[in-house]
Amino acid sequence: MLLAACSGTRSTPENVAQELGVSLPETVSVGYEDTHGGFHGDGETFVTLTFSADDAAALQAQLAEQGWQPLPMVGELRAAVYGGELDGVNYGDGVFARYSVSAPVNGWYWFFDRHSEATDPHSADGLLGRYSMNYSAAVFDADRNTLYYYELDT
Repeated sequence: MLLAACSGTRSTPENVAQELGVSLPETVSVGYEDTHGGFHGDGETFVTLTFSADDAAALQAQLAEQGWQPLPMVGELRAAVYGGELDGVNYGDGVFARYSVSAPVNGWYWFFDRHSEATDPHSADGLLGRYSMNYSAAVFDADRNTLYYYELDT
């Protein structure tokens, strides 16, 4: 029997680039928090990658070409990531507030639902109605030249 565990390699820009399927330029700064642990590997990963203005402009063009969606997020994904109210239910502060990041206005986002009940991995439809969540989301903030990567496993 083989047991695999999560390691701290999620923090590297190379691993984030691999997860997102993009080529990332050199970073100016990297921030990383990871709460994954235990037998089931539940937890959150939040990575912040900041780029120079020139590299950020090139990255933004790449994201647009690769099918990332322009901000703002809408619907269930917006509620999960930014918090707030949706259909009369308050979803609290959301991921960005928990990590002290104000919600970006200009930029791009990417989403991948890894849950077994997901019918379209790039759609957040049904995300908030499940007993567990397993997804990855990324937001590129064009005003701050920063890419945020978030992974949730419950």
